[in-house]
Amino acid sequence: MKLILMIIILLFHPIINYAESVEDNCKTRKIKYKIKFKTIHQSKNFCLGYNKEINNHYIISTECRERCSILKKPLKSIIVNKLLPGKGSLGHELCFKLDGNPQAIEYYYKSDWYNESICVFDKNRFVSISRLLNLWKWLIYVKE
Repeated sequence: MKLILMIIILLFHPIINYAESVEDNCKTRKIKYKIKFKTIHQSKNFCLGYNKEINNHYIISTECRERCSILKKPLKSIIVNKLLPGKGSLGHELCFKLDGNPQAIEYYYKSDWYNESICVFDKNRFVSISRLLNLWKWLIYVKE
């Protein structure tokens, strides 16, 4: 049954529109996050994005926008372990499977701070976990 579902998804996969997002307003902005109860302040280059399909805002680093292969049309399935209630999230599990590290941050935009969960691939490449989930949702399988 899973094999049939996988074949159907792969057959219709090319018609899924991954261009339903808009990324603009790219520049250096302030971010902050905590490591061992200490707040770290940095400036990072990133773009603000908006996904029309799910009415969701996200951020993506300028370098990841240009060079993150995981943001191209996904072609392989990802199997994640079933999560216990209150023990992590599907987004964090996906981030780990894509060789990233989930990080909770705040970014400064138009005189206010906004919370965001990102997947960090290296010090200059990151993307919102919500964006990853939207791109990979067709190919995530939860193992019972």
